Amino acid sequence: MLKKQVLSLLAFLVVNSCCYAVCDTAYFAYPDTVFCNVGPTVSPDTVSSASGYFSASSPGLSVDSLGAIAPSLSSPGTYNLFYVIQDSCADSFAVSITILQQGNSAFGYNNPIYCTPTTNPLPIVLGDSGGMFFGSNGVVVDSLIGEINLPGSSPGSHSVTYVVDSLCPDTTVTSVFIYPKRDGSFSYSDTLLCTNGPSQQALILGDTGGVFSSAFGLALNPSTGAINPGNSAAGNYTVQYEIAGSCGDTGSVQVQVVPSTDPSFSYPANICISDTANPIPSVLNPGGTFSEQTGNLVFQNTSTGEINLSGTIPGAYSIQYITTGICPDSLSMVVTILDQSNPSFVYPDTSYCNGEVLAAPVMLGVGGGTFWCLDTALSIDTATGFIDLIASDTGIYTVYYATPGVCPDTSTFDIEIVPQGVSSFAYIPSEFCQSDPNPIPAISGDTNGVFSVVFGNLSINPITGEIDLSASATGDSIIIKYTVPGPVQNCPDSSLFLIKIVEPDTSISITYPKAAYCPGEGNPYPAIVGPSGGTFQANPPTLAFVSQFTGEISLAQSQPGQYQIRYFPPGACTDTSSGFWLTINQRDVLNLGYPSTQFCKGDSVIHVANLPDSLGTFTEPSGFLAFTNTSTGSIILDSSRAGNYIVRYESGGACPADTAWPIQIFDSPDPLLISTADQGTICKGDSVDFAAFGGDRYEFAINDSVARQLSFLGEYRPGPGLSDGDQISVRVVNDAGQCQSFDTIAIQVLPRPAFSYLEYDDKIESGEDIEIDVQVDQDSFFISWAYTTEGAISPASDSVVSPLLREGSIYQIESEVVLSDPNTLGKLYYTIQPFAGGCAGLVESLEILLLPGDDLFIPGVITPDGNGKNDVWEIRYADNVIPDHYQLVVFNRSGGEVYSQEGLAPIWNGGNLPDGVYWWVAKNKVTRKEIAGGVTIRRK
Repeated sequence: MLKKQVLSLLAFLVVNSCCYAVCDTAYFAYPDTVFCNVGPTVSPDTVSSASGYFSASSPGLSVDSLGAIAPSLSSPGTYNLFYVIQDSCADSFAVSITILQQGNSAFGYNNPIYCTPTTNPLPIVLGDSGGMFFGSNGVVVDSLIGEINLPGSSPGSHSVTYVVDSLCPDTTVTSVFIYPKRDGSFSYSDTLLCTNGPSQQALILGDTGGVFSSAFGLALNPSTGAINPGNSAAGNYTVQYEIAGSCGDTGSVQVQVVPSTDPSFSYPANICISDTANPIPSVLNPGGTFSEQTGNLVFQNTSTGEINLSGTIPGAYSIQYITTGICPDSLSMVVTILDQSNPSFVYPDTSYCNGEVLAAPVMLGVGGGTFWCLDTALSIDTATGFIDLIASDTGIYTVYYATPGVCPDTSTFDIEIVPQGVSSFAYIPSEFCQSDPNPIPAISGDTNGVFSVVFGNLSINPITGEIDLSASATGDSIIIKYTVPGPVQNCPDSSLFLIKIVEPDTSISITYPKAAYCPGEGNPYPAIVGPSGGTFQANPPTLAFVSQFTGEISLAQSQPGQYQIRYFPPGACTDTSSGFWLTINQRDVLNLGYPSTQFCKGDSVIHVANLPDSLGTFTEPSGFLAFTNTSTGSIILDSSRAGNYIVRYESGGACPADTAWPIQIFDSPDPLLISTADQGTICKGDSVDFAAFGGDRYEFAINDSVARQLSFLGEYRPGPGLSDGDQISVRVVNDAGQCQSFDTIAIQVLPRPAFSYLEYDDKIESGEDIEIDVQVDQDSFFISWAYTTEGAISPASDSVVSPLLREGSIYQIESEVVLSDPNTLGKLYYTIQPFAGGCAGLVESLEILLLPGDDLFIPGVITPDGNGKNDVWEIRYADNVIPDHYQLVVFNRSGGEVYSQEGLAPIWNGGNLPDGVYWWVAKNKVTRKEIAGGVTIRRK
């Protein structure tokens, strides 16, 4: 608009120039028409007239009326700058002025200080890109991207310049400092330290000047790193070596302090060389080794420390014990093996008569000990060993003596106390008729003596003592002596006996009513022919007279046997006959009987106990009792009628006896027991039902224990938990409660089979055979197996029952499966179950993963929609693959990294990435081998 006004004004002036004076021409000029917005104020160097003024076509250009342009106050852009002269001939002039934006070279690095070696730093450009980077002397900088080559740069302080080259260039300089990284590495010669071991010195492999540290409990020198295990607590420690500074470093070493094995041991306080048991020490930590240097001490076992006393010489020994383990230790102690004191002693004789007074020992060894005898019939003084022979019983004794002290010893001496000879004897009676049978004395003492006549005229056998009455003189009393030598020659004895021999009186005789009697009869009296007032004698003397003066015999007190009874009237002798011979017979003693008085018809035959040798007769008047034999009394219960009976028995013999018993016989029930067990067997853990019939009360028992009592008919269910071989029985009782009978069913509990061997590979490759090896703990078995599949697998599921196998065999299940889709995984789920003896074992479930042919399988699709299938990117690999050797990186289609992980184990679900196709690279960091592929994320 202004331009049009100026042109109109110029046209007016030309047309009317004839009427006015000449006007000034508008013109101006600047050194340049392009300015940077950071430059100084610029004034025109040429102006045609001083009467005009300057103005811009838009307000973005800062210019005053004199034409001074301030670029720093102007906005970048292109402007028309006018110079206008307003005089009578108005004129104007325009110039195009451009204000350029100053280039921005602002940049920097994340850290002004860098340590080598480390990753080369890249700059952060805050201004314009596309500039050039320059480094000062000693620093190597990539001129295009500004990356500092740390390995190629020298340590020290450096500057990096960034230049933005444009019409308005800009330059920024920043300082960086490069220092070499310190090395804090160190080591120990051994990281397993024993508390009884030497100090461990640190070997500094890197820079010196650092400080060592560790957790509390480790005795560590912070300056040298030396460890004193003896002052350290047992445990695992991390020792750190820290070098301070901007490029400092910290190294670490794991050490373990292990306590030494305590070698403490001790033997019994006193060990005697004659101990019956070898001494064994108490050891705090068994398993080590005992030793002794002299060789005079012999170990039965160097591991337990048992000392062989029989091979060891008494003395003091230094015994060492060395423990085993990671940190063995040793301990020595002095053990003294003491010798035994000498217990030798004797008695002057080995045989003594019990009529002597004392027997005293003679000490050959150490005195002051103790005497004793295990048989209390020997009277011995324990302090002196004196034996009171009179107070002791005869016999052979072992006398013990034990010495005093720490290691006593014992010795023995055998003596015999022989009884004094016993010469007791008598003639019964003491008065004989010359016509009597020759008497023989009754010897109540020793029988090896000699008879002799001390006074009188008598013919006697010196060995037997038999008197020859016909060859002996009658009349005065005769003294007979009997001498015995005793058990030993120095213990003899002798005694005297007075007898008289008279002439017989042929007019005297006696008779009894009977020649034989039984005990229990009335006592018999004799009839005497001749003078009365005499005495009766019997031979043997075991016949009991109520009175020797009347001849009445007490049958109840006399022993059975045959007796010669003679009568001796006053001052006379019997006739020449042998007197009266009388016999007392033995009455039968009946202690026989039946085992009880009540029996059941269901019982077996009952027999009589203690039946005498002379068989009598058993009788019962009713005739309903069935005897197998009336001589033995055995009764056949099931052939007899139930009821009450009286059984009588009468013995035979010269003096018979009789007795009787009441007998009661009851009827017996007939029970029936049935069960649900098939052929008498069940499987372990199963239940079995029982039912019983035919009685009023029942007792069910498992083995010998009553499990339950029932008072009504019905069934009983014992429940699970029976063991192999358990027996179930039922007992039926009738109403009277007298008779019991049984019906028993034996139920065998069979064990359930179990797999004793099961082996298979849980990961195989497509096309390989699946092999499952199984073995069952039974002699013969069946195996039922089946599998189902997941994924694209061929063939479909199948189920097979194996043939019967023998003991010890291993059955192999084989099947070949193939992945239909090589880009997917497959799974097979097996179920196998053993059967043996009609019992099924537990089902084993197996899971086998079917991999593609490659060792490493990375899925091509993940569908993280929460349905439980392919929700995550789960990488599968063969057993020979080491997952920690791999690094996995995922890129978008533009090549930008969107995900990375170390190793193959982490599971990724796609994160927040949108659905689509991505590329991945798996790099083996050890072999440097890389593989790549694509993965699709699809949520819908």
